[in-house]
Amino acid sequence: MVHSCCVYKCHNRASKDSKITFHSFPSKNHKDRFDAWVRAVHRQTETGRLWIPSSHHKVCSEHFLESDFKPNTNIRSLKENSVPSVFPHHPSHLQENVKTPRPGPKKRGCSSASQDESEIARKLFIHDHNYFFESPEKRIKLLENNVNALERNLKECKAENKNLKERLKRRDAKCLNLINLLKEERVISEEKAALLDYNFDKESLALIQNELDAKNTSPNNHTYSEIVKSFAVTVHFYSPQAYDYLRKFFHLPSSSTIRR
Repeated sequence: MVHSCCVYKCHNRASKDSKITFHSFPSKNHKDRFDAWVRAVHRQTETGRLWIPSSHHKVCSEHFLESDFKPNTNIRSLKENSVPSVFPHHPSHLQENVKTPRPGPKKRGCSSASQDESEIARKLFIHDHNYFFESPEKRIKLLENNVNALERNLKECKAENKNLKERLKRRDAKCLNLINLLKEERVISEEKAALLDYNFDKESLALIQNELDAKNTSPNNHTYSEIVKSFAVTVHFYSPQAYDYLRKFFHLPSSSTIRR
């Protein structure tokens, strides 16, 4: 497998004659070092999330300082706390201003381990922000597309809500007309009509309306409302025997019609 650098706009690939070396990201078990490398590389997925490397991704040696490497080794390897910090193709606001510090007097008791910790802390401070490579125009366009999609969904939901309200209004009107019809035909009294409206749901009133309609039409010409159809299918699904029993008292579709 030919190694290549995963850094933005870096096209280095491993070859026999090249002196460039390639280095894997720290293990995810060392979360602090792994996160420091991810923030330093500053890559982003197509969905705008922070890019997470796999075990196959590499960073080439051109993105490290010379002081990041172990001295006097046959195989060029990084120090334990090294973090990539050289990114010539990053936007200017992501560039790290690398200066050669003026050597100062050595302090007693200052070990190489403490110096390495100071170096990684400095780099973590520099790279600890959430900027990405995409231009502000591209991110604004993405947000506008999301807003437009939400507006379309909201419009569709409002239209569906309006349609449901109209259907409920028509159903309530039919139920009220049924009660008035029963009162006019002197089938029920004013008191019983009010009691019927208060205690029975819309499905029960729809069954009553179905019985009244069935008396005025022939079996072949009789049509069933959606509420009655839904009621018939539900009862038949749970118990075909119970449904056949109900058909002795109510005008309901035949079992063969429901199965179709």
